[in-house]
Amino acid sequence: MPEVSEPLTPEQLAELQDAWAELSQAAEAAGVTSFHACGRDGKSWEGDVATVRGLAATLRKLGAEGQPGDTPDPAGR
Repeated sequence: MPEVSEPLTPEQLAELQDAWAELSQAAEAAGVTSFHACGRDGKSWEGDVATVRGLAATLRKLGAEGQPGDTPDPAGR
């Protein structure tokens, strides 16, 4: 049974909202219109600031690197 978490403090809630804003901006910049994610430990990832920011960082990296096929293969393939 998942453990019940304590309610977020106003500071934690503000930080989580900032993380979600980062994720939204990163998704838009990367051209991502939707995604599905789930945690491996039964906990919700949506309320975890580090996880939301990590996903935002991944999307920013995807946006910076472009889509497969956008750049030539350095090996010439």
